[in-house]
Amino acid sequence: RAAFAWHVWKLLLLYLLYLIATWILDTILSFLPGAAGDAISSMVFVTQIYIFIRLVVTVPALVSEECGPFQAVARSWQLTRRAGWRIVGVSVVFAMLLIIGSMILSVVMQFAFGDVSKWWNDFLTRDQLTLTWLMGSLPGFLRAAAAEMSITLLILYALLPIFGTVLYYDLRTRHDGPLMYVEEDHA
Repeated sequence: RAAFAWHVWKLLLLYLLYLIATWILDTILSFLPGAAGDAISSMVFVTQIYIFIRLVVTVPALVSEECGPFQAVARSWQLTRRAGWRIVGVSVVFAMLLIIGSMILSVVMQFAFGDVSKWWNDFLTRDQLTLTWLMGSLPGFLRAAAAEMSITLLILYALLPIFGTVLYYDLRTRHDGPLMYVEEDHA
């Protein structure tokens, strides 16, 4: 926790630099004509996916190994070497589980916040939309929709850092061998 708090601004700066570089590259590619621009854009997209896969365990490495952000990036690059397809496969399975979980959670949320589906049904089947109906029904709909989305996001997206951490320890164990903790003798 201390390592993350100490280096979080550096991680955010790295992410900001990545966003700026991506924006500049996209701007340059937008000036390329037709098929050439599309081909290069596709290659850049594939490269971004590759980089994401290689850097997926950067934050867990930073926190677990209490290193700086540049060392965490290097460590993530080291741990994910030759594990790309494994990471993609595990990520696809995790994404499918998230989708199934969100569908189940959506059904549960419809029972708890039925106003959302009722409002959408009224909105889509109404012969005539009036400002009076909209102003009267919209606040309740927005409250119910915000509550439903907040609960869903809190439950499902809290699993993302857990997934990253479990993936990190799996890759670390495969790369470095079983983790061993040695108790220090305080004599």
